[in-house]
Amino acid sequence: MKINRTSCILLIILILGAILRLYGLAAHGIWYDEARSVVMSQNDLNMHSYLSIFSYKPLYFLFLKLWSKIFGIGAFWLRFPSVIFAILSLMVVYLVGKEIADKKLGLIASFLLAISCFHIYHSQQVRQYTMLVLLVLLSYLYFIRIIKQDNSLNYVINTLFNILIIFVHPYGLTIIIAQNISLLLMFRKEILRKRWFYCQIIIMFFILIWFFTSNKTRMFYNTWWIHSPNLNSILETFQTFSYGGPRYGLDDYRIIFRFPVFIMALFILYNALFIIGLIDRYADKRLKFLLIFWLFIPIAIASVVSFFVPAYLIKHLIIVLPAYYLIVAFGIYRLKKNSIIFLSLFLLFLLAIYPMKKIYLEDYNIDWKQTAEFLRKNIGRNDIILISTTAEITPFLYHFTFPNASSLKDIDTYGKLYNREIRSIFNQGNYLIVGLAQNQSRGIDFVRNDVEKKIKYIKDILGNSKSDNIWLAISRWTGVPEEEFIIGYLENIFNKDIRVKFRGVTVYKYHKS
Repeated sequence: MKINRTSCILLIILILGAILRLYGLAAHGIWYDEARSVVMSQNDLNMHSYLSIFSYKPLYFLFLKLWSKIFGIGAFWLRFPSVIFAILSLMVVYLVGKEIADKKLGLIASFLLAISCFHIYHSQQVRQYTMLVLLVLLSYLYFIRIIKQDNSLNYVINTLFNILIIFVHPYGLTIIIAQNISLLLMFRKEILRKRWFYCQIIIMFFILIWFFTSNKTRMFYNTWWIHSPNLNSILETFQTFSYGGPRYGLDDYRIIFRFPVFIMALFILYNALFIIGLIDRYADKRLKFLLIFWLFIPIAIASVVSFFVPAYLIKHLIIVLPAYYLIVAFGIYRLKKNSIIFLSLFLLFLLAIYPMKKIYLEDYNIDWKQTAEFLRKNIGRNDIILISTTAEITPFLYHFTFPNASSLKDIDTYGKLYNREIRSIFNQGNYLIVGLAQNQSRGIDFVRNDVEKKIKYIKDILGNSKSDNIWLAISRWTGVPEEEFIIGYLENIFNKDIRVKFRGVTVYKYHKS
């Protein structure tokens, strides 16, 4: 039997990609963003929960709800779907490259995505990003086929994937805009096709459904923590595409690279190849601009929108990552000789090992897992637990009550839902959970008033309680002035027993005087 060489190479790339994403999949604890995904997926599915919780990006959370009912809420199984979507993306980016040029380009692009630190990191998260990348790739696969072959089925499938993209994440809208601009500017004859116009009407109908059923507060107003983009943001975007960047497109920390020479080499090499890919002659130059529009239009839209509503987040721009690698793949493709192409890819892989090790061996997120385990071992019946900030009740409760998924029901970002009202003070089993407010650009007086009100409530409870103990878990999200005030205020009222520090969290134990 004759063995297909291309199929063998692709299979090796898929296996490599799978190994890189499965390795250490459950090594790190579930952190805030992931806990939010888990909590959202545990809510009852009804009209109120859809409109208030799932709403503006429901598809992944509905999928996760079904998945967790079958496989539970362990870290490995929660993250495993992201790995599946990622591996499928390696296959689809090969098909996209093959449609644009040939099998060789597809294989190069697939390999680049397989060793991408940015993609690997988000392949190990309980988040929607690899699902989103897969759907975007499938949308572009059939978009290119529409351009090359006027087939009704291609229109139907492209439309279906674009509708799904909308319900995975709002950034998906930028993909639909990019495709329409590509047709308008580069494929003028094709845009006259009535079928494309009718498909866009159908997509617009679903966009309106999505918009009017979305929770506008979550979408537009809970963005106080997002910084306005600048030239450094654009630079960091391409750093993230090259080697994962200083924080994998996130906002809570910065990775320390002790050997920056490897990082600089990766960044320079990737972007030199990117520039070569941009100036390379394509078989169809219009496909070159299709990739350019796919890459830059979402970045431009996110930048412009940020003048009105903070929206520029690099992790969301993972939707353009395949376009970046396809252009880089053209730069490598231009090297022509297979031996030189192989050596260049091997060099990129060797250089990428250093930032990859950071993903597997170092966890920069707040360690609520160790915090919750410590409290579980040391807390007494009827003790009171203060969490600062309130938003971090979700990762704390995930670890504190694991594996009891039912305990996460009705938990929201700022507390627990009772009769459609979110309360930051609630009972969880034998304990009282009290969430302390976050500044969120509202000033320290906002935090001071919240703390004073809640401590007064706690003092009243302690007067009738069998327990004398108060535990405070205060994270780095609290802010230095707020943390100093909270600790000073508590120490003026209660006696401090112990102080234990974990990564990003400090735990204090107090008892009433």
